[in-house]
Amino acid sequence: MKRALIATVMALSSLPAFAAQDKGPAIVKYVQRLLPSCPGGKTTLEPLSQEGPSGFNLYVATQTSSDTNCSAKKYVLYSPATEQILMGQVFTLPPGPTLQARLEEEGGTLLKQPIHAAIDHTALPDGLKKIAIFKDSSVGPFPYHAYVDASERFMVIGFRGSLKTDAGKTMLETLGVSHGARRGTQMSKTEIVELSDLECPTCARVHQTLEPFLAKNLSHVSWIRLDLPLFEHHPWSLRGAMAARALQRLAPAKYWGFVDFVFQNQETIGKTDFDKVFHDYCDDHEIDWKPVERLYHSESERKALLEQVSRAFDNGILSTPTLFVNGQQIGYAEGGEYTLNQLKKAITGKAAEKPPTGKSK
Repeated sequence: MKRALIATVMALSSLPAFAAQDKGPAIVKYVQRLLPSCPGGKTTLEPLSQEGPSGFNLYVATQTSSDTNCSAKKYVLYSPATEQILMGQVFTLPPGPTLQARLEEEGGTLLKQPIHAAIDHTALPDGLKKIAIFKDSSVGPFPYHAYVDASERFMVIGFRGSLKTDAGKTMLETLGVSHGARRGTQMSKTEIVELSDLECPTCARVHQTLEPFLAKNLSHVSWIRLDLPLFEHHPWSLRGAMAARALQRLAPAKYWGFVDFVFQNQETIGKTDFDKVFHDYCDDHEIDWKPVERLYHSESERKALLEQVSRAFDNGILSTPTLFVNGQQIGYAEGGEYTLNQLKKAITGKAAEKPPTGKSK
């Protein structure tokens, strides 16, 4: 699995914090809802006792698992006044003449290149301000999103929600699940959300295993797919996602067949020009090319897709494939047995004795 570049630069900072409050058990449950469900997973929440972002109690949440890929350590901020929760990374801003200059210095240090910061001065609960940090990338300006606390001394990058609202629901709404391609029964009690990269080899293997199993259960499941092209690692992943996006809008009946086709032919596609691959696919499947081409090359659609990728990165979704079952992220251990059993239990109520397997079509 590839991990986005931000994963290597957004390392934990050593920060002060507030004393623990009696909401600790509720916060633990909330955090468990946000962190992946993993084999043998255990989550602990430790209150910190030094100064941190204004108006928040500060904790550190630690997740351990028998799957080392599921280990995690995150800061958790809790506001006693509003019950607002933020989870992610916290950074102390350097001194400077203006907030923008301080953000650009810190962001440039983290991303190891000059950046531009934009500040939304509209006050959020607890005095937070939204900020956007833009860096140059192979696909043009790419945004990251964060928050500055009321004291303007700390920057927080990560998830924001409320203890009063289901964390899984908030997470999926933040990721833009309403814009995903949907298959199956919309009214189903079981909702599976897949974030995947069409050029990712692990995504292809997972898809070839999951697709036959889920296809047999479409009357019992709502299956939603979102593109998460890791363009820093995969040269044609963004064009693949734009192609899928165009078909989802203009030829939805062809969408899932296209996803199957790309996952099954990654190696061949990588040896030729993707534009030609997509044009030939449309010709072969009697898809009107002109309107599809306009959307495929649309700058506004490209910007919307990059914003979708950015929101995933902001919320700690840094690798593909990432799967959610009813709002709970499911860790994908090597081989996928744990993930498949979780899906089986969600759909049928029973774990599989053997993980279902599928073959390439």
